[in-house]
Amino acid sequence: MPDPTQRRRICLVGNPAKPLVPPAFERVRNWLANHDLTAELDGDLQRVLSSPFDLVIVLGGDGTLLRVAGALKHPHTPIVGVNMGKLGYLAEFSEDDLRKHFDRVLNDPSLISERMALRVEITTPRTAPRQLRAVNDCVIHAGAPFRMIQLRISIDGQHVTDIAGDGLILATATGSTAHNMSGGGPILQPDVQAIALTPICPHSLTHRPVVVGPDARVEVRAIETNEGTTAVIDGRENLPLPRESLVTAQRAAEPFRLVRHPDRPAWLTLVKKLSWGQNIRG
Repeated sequence: MPDPTQRRRICLVGNPAKPLVPPAFERVRNWLANHDLTAELDGDLQRVLSSPFDLVIVLGGDGTLLRVAGALKHPHTPIVGVNMGKLGYLAEFSEDDLRKHFDRVLNDPSLISERMALRVEITTPRTAPRQLRAVNDCVIHAGAPFRMIQLRISIDGQHVTDIAGDGLILATATGSTAHNMSGGGPILQPDVQAIALTPICPHSLTHRPVVVGPDARVEVRAIETNEGTTAVIDGRENLPLPRESLVTAQRAAEPFRLVRHPDRPAWLTLVKKLSWGQNIRG
């Protein structure tokens, strides 16, 4: 249990593109002035987040939180999201919630939800391998001119299937309620250690989403692609994917650590914000 009297290293970052963020940023920065605080509203996230912190507070929405998670040089750092966006599925706190529960956020390790992240490696015929960390997903998009692409999927070195269609989603449990859900993939409890493979509009009646275990190594080779085919990491990194490129995904060494709202049961966000299981007949 952390010592509640010890000064913590806290990083406060925000998305200045959201109108509510700049004034909230100033209020929170002033309120946290007695802590060892690094505050950056409009700067280079890679530079700001290169130092170790005890906590990172993100003002914005889920997209901002994912960008911060991708920029962390010390991925074990817990992140608390203060929603200034639309949905706020990962960013559960309001500004008032942050103030009300701040002592627990700092000192109660039971609020930290450890979620599996992905280590994604992308190799193309013209580039050296590039490694990225995905909290939500790696999505292979067909891209312009939007002809079907063909992907060859292997799991643990064994060829499983070839898929023709608009692409493929490789999602974590955290990302299962994002693009994966929209594409008809399964919803996974956030702390489940697994990778969901969801084809995007497959030109087949037999291809369905599947879930593999946390130790699986998934390889996707691009057999036929378009000029605009890309691999997108958490909606923030877009990498061209020409023919014969290889995408490999497996469990990352460090989990994604998200601070949960102490007053919200695990399934409440799914029910309230995504209307899961609600009676649509009235």
